Amino acid sequence: MGKLIPIEMIEDGMTLAESIKNKYGQIMLAENVKLDSKQKKMLKLWGITSVVIVSNDDAQEQTLYNPDVIEKAKKNVSWKNSMECK
Repeated sequence: MGKLIPIEMIEDGMTLAESIKNKYGQIMLAENVKLDSKQKKMLKLWGITSVVIVSNDDAQEQTLYNPDVIEKAKKNVSWKNSMECK
């Protein structure tokens, strides 16, 4: 979940939380793209008035719940448990 902001509030380095699509469903800018002044100008030319960006809360959540880390932890715990049973 991201934060909806007007185009005027875009700052260099902000990351799109959702892809921007045209009326035909084609992706114009993909999610997770880092925005800069060039993309901001393009969005204005396309008539886009707001975008959903990754908020600090989203970035923290992604860090806390990284699926790769969770999977490694589960394997480590199950390996330790199997060693204790022997």
